[in-house]
Amino acid sequence: MEDNRIRDPLPADVINNLSPIARPAEVNELDNLMGEYMMPLIVENRSSIIYPPYGHDNFQLRSDVINLFLNNVSLYGRTDENPHYHISHFDEYCENFKYHGVNEEAIMIRLFPHTH
Repeated sequence: MEDNRIRDPLPADVINNLSPIARPAEVNELDNLMGEYMMPLIVENRSSIIYPPYGHDNFQLRSDVINLFLNNVSLYGRTDENPHYHISHFDEYCENFKYHGVNEEAIMIRLFPHTH
């Protein structure tokens, strides 16, 4: 005989042993308004990018350097753009920003998001 009952995805003892971050949120559906079912839940995701340290405690990228990359090394995703040219152009610009004792890779990783 088939069991047609709806079951919880995880048993209660498994849920209780999960960390608070992994534990599913409890929702009391009686308190929700109809419009709330139409709005997506906002889930805060952490970035998967791990930035290496600069190597100096007081080093920061200047805003004029960031603006230079925003204005001159842009890739918009159009069909007529070449991503390989974008990367080589980005590398060429990064070669102009070498600082003594500062990790070049840390600078490049922080500047690349400003080229979109």
